[in-house]
Amino acid sequence: MRTLVLALAAAVILAVPLYSQTTLPEPGETRAVFRDRDDTWSLAWAPDGRSIAFGRRPWVSNPPHTDIWPIAPDGSNPRRLTGQVSGEHNLLPAWSPDGSKMAYQRSVRGRAQVWVMSADGSGARSLTDLGEAAGYPSWSPDGKRIAFAVRENRNWDLYLMNADGSGVIRLTEGPEDELFPQFLGDGTRIIYDRRGQLRVLDVATRESRVATIGPNDSRPAASFDGNYVVYRSRKTGDFHHLWLMRVADVLEGMVPDSKARQLTRGPDISDTTPVFSPDGTRIAFVRQTRTGGTWGPGEIWIMVLK
Repeated sequence: MRTLVLALAAAVILAVPLYSQTTLPEPGETRAVFRDRDDTWSLAWAPDGRSIAFGRRPWVSNPPHTDIWPIAPDGSNPRRLTGQVSGEHNLLPAWSPDGSKMAYQRSVRGRAQVWVMSADGSGARSLTDLGEAAGYPSWSPDGKRIAFAVRENRNWDLYLMNADGSGVIRLTEGPEDELFPQFLGDGTRIIYDRRGQLRVLDVATRESRVATIGPNDSRPAASFDGNYVVYRSRKTGDFHHLWLMRVADVLEGMVPDSKARQLTRGPDISDTTPVFSPDGTRIAFVRQTRTGGTWGPGEIWIMVLK
């Protein structure tokens, strides 16, 4: 009898949908884990939780270059994955759901495209050769597809392809830039930013609607469990701060600011490119600090949620 009760309880727990969370976590301890003279861009937390990948550009280099580096979440063990080639920029890394590969944006002589490599940096190859530029990759939860953006006639639109670069389809078409696609939950919807608002796209119907009121909301990132979205916004002033909202609210309609939570605040700081840890207890992000009117390089910070 006890076995049956436990089995039924487990079944009920498993039946609870991903979007069932009713509360928003609050910000806890926030601290820097990686800082030096180099500039830091575009974070991605590995599915096993052991690494955070980022784009790293030397503060002084001519011509400049950007490479992808993973570090441990405590800032230790930095290692370079891409080639340190002058004039080449590798950034916007995105881990595959099984952690074996990394899609990223590589720019050579000013033209960006989507590339993929093994998690150890080997086997790098191009997935796209489209438009004036292509980038901003994001993996579907099943690892079979990659959403990304393509620029044509100076305008960015969203596209979808198989993980091997085949089967490219266009998802959006409009006069405004549409960037930073991120899959929600089971992969049937994509959240992205367009002109200072976050929007949600139904992949099957390609219908899009407003998710946040804005203004100046951008760079969304979904939690691994599908319950939350963190994003940056300048809705409170001239500086980017981080905000958090529930996916359940996003799916119901436009999320007013009263249903979202501001996680960071304060003058002379700019917080961007937030990503969740796989267990959802932490958010990593890039922070720049202004001192005496001058902005310093980006640093990697981690916030504990409570």
